[in-house]
Amino acid sequence: MTKPSIAPLLLVLCCLTARAQPGAASFDALFTRLHREGNFNGNVLVARHGKIIYRKSFGYADVAAKTPNTDASRFQTASTAKTFTATAVLQLVEKGKVQLGDPVAAHLPEFPFPTVRVRHLLSHTSGLPGYELYEPLVRKHPGMLITNAVTLPALRDWGKPLHFEPGSQWQYCNVNYELLALLVERVSGMSFGAYLQRYVFGPAGMQDTYVREPGRQAADPRLVTTHLLPTLYQAVPVNAEQIELKDTVMQWRHSFEQRSLRGTVGDHNVMSTTEDMLRFDQALYTDKLLSQKTLALAFAPTRLNNGETYYGPEEVDYGGKTSYGLGWVVRQDPERGTIVGHDGYTGGIATTFYRNLTRRQTVVMFDNTVGVHYREKVASVINLLDGKAPRRLDIKKSAVRQYGEILLRQGAERALVCLNGMRSDTARYYFAEREMNRLGYEFLFNGYADQALETFKINTLLFPASFNAYDSYGDAFARVGRREAAILMYRRAIALNPDGEGSKQSLRKLLDE
Repeated sequence: MTKPSIAPLLLVLCCLTARAQPGAASFDALFTRLHREGNFNGNVLVARHGKIIYRKSFGYADVAAKTPNTDASRFQTASTAKTFTATAVLQLVEKGKVQLGDPVAAHLPEFPFPTVRVRHLLSHTSGLPGYELYEPLVRKHPGMLITNAVTLPALRDWGKPLHFEPGSQWQYCNVNYELLALLVERVSGMSFGAYLQRYVFGPAGMQDTYVREPGRQAADPRLVTTHLLPTLYQAVPVNAEQIELKDTVMQWRHSFEQRSLRGTVGDHNVMSTTEDMLRFDQALYTDKLLSQKTLALAFAPTRLNNGETYYGPEEVDYGGKTSYGLGWVVRQDPERGTIVGHDGYTGGIATTFYRNLTRRQTVVMFDNTVGVHYREKVASVINLLDGKAPRRLDIKKSAVRQYGEILLRQGAERALVCLNGMRSDTARYYFAEREMNRLGYEFLFNGYADQALETFKINTLLFPASFNAYDSYGDAFARVGRREAAILMYRRAIALNPDGEGSKQSLRKLLDE
C-alpha cells in the first residue's frame, strides 16, 4: 500500500503561514512610503514571540542638524511611561507596603483629598485636576519649571473640589501619575528614577532606559529632539523646546507645555529605545517584575462605582472596545484576543507600545515629529502583523500650510500660483477655509501684517459667501489701522450674516472712534 505524501500538505501549510505572518518586506514597504511622503520620522520595531521581525529608523533625530535616527536613538516615551510607574506601584503592593484600597493620604499626608485611593490614581478615576493645576503658578512665575515637588502644594492651594466622586467616572489625568511617583519615593525611600533603575529597568535588562529627572543627568547625545509645526506658515518641523513666537497667547501655551511641564516624572519622562521596550515586554511574560496574578489585575478593565465597566471612545479600532486598567490601556477583541499597551503624545513626540498577549505580538513606534494620523499608522502595522492588508492611508498635505510658507518666503504671486495648483491636486492636498482663516490670524499676531492681509483677501475671493472670511479680514484691517477698509469688511460680513453680533460690535467700536 502506497503511503500518501505529506509534501503537498506541508507546502500548503507553509504558504498559509507565510501569508499569515508577513516578513520584513511588507512593513518596510509601508514605512518607506510613509517616510517618503513626509508622514513618519522615527523608529519602529515589530516582534512576534519576542523575536524581532522588523526594526528600522527613519528620518532625523534632529531635523535642523540633520542628525539621523538610529537603532540606538533614545526617545521620550511620553505617557507610555505610565506603564513603568504602574509596575513600580504594583511591586510595592506585592511586597505588602501599599494596598490598592489605601487612601493616598495614608502615604502622602499632605494630600488634601481623603476619599481618593491608590486604585483611583492608577485607573484615572480620581477626579483630580490635570495640568491646569499648574497654570496659575506659571502665570505668576513665568518660565517656572514644574516638578513633582510642586504637586502636593499646588493641590492644597487649588481651592476647588474634585471634578467628580472618586471611582464614579473616568478621566485621564497626568497628575495621578505624578502623585504615584511621589508615593513610590515616599514608600521606598529612593528617588523615583533610582527605584525604576533598580527594580524595573535593571531586572528587565533595559540598559538604554532612564528617568529624566531635573538636574540629575548630563546631556544625552543619543536623545532625540522633539519637533513641532507651531504655526501654519511653517512646513518644516522645528525644535519644540526652542519655539519663540510674537503671539503672546500662542507663545505662553507653547512655553507652558514644552518647557514648564518638562520637569515632572511618573506621568512621562522615561527615555528609552525600541529594543529596550521589547525587553520590558518580554520581562512581563516572566516573574522578573510582577507575578502573572498581579498583571492580570493590572490588565482588567476598570469598573466604576455603579458596577459598570468603563469603555472609552475608540477613534481608530485596532483591537476591541477600549478600557483602562491599572496603568494600561486594555482591549478584549473577539478575533485578536487580549491586547494591552499604552500610547503617548506630547509636544513633538508620539509613542505606541502595543502588546497582543494572546498572539505574543509586540509593536513599538516612536515618531519625534508627531506625524498626522498616527493611530491609523499603528493600525496598519497591526493589520500587517495579523496577515491582513494595511489600512488605506491617503494622508493628504495641507495646501494652506504650503501656501503659508511660500507666501512668507517667496511672496504673494508665487504663493497664489502654487495654491491654485495644490487646490487642483486633490489627490495629494486638501484645502479648508477654516485653516486659511487661522493662517491669517497667525500671520497677524506674529508680526506679519502684509501676509495676513493677503491671506484674508484670498480667503474672501475663494469663499465670497462666507461672513467669517470678511469678518476676519476686517479684524486684520482694524489691527493695522486701516479703519475705512475694516468698516467695509464688517458691513459685508453683517450683510451675509445679519445676526452676527461679533461683526456688529466690531463695527460699532470703529464707528464710535
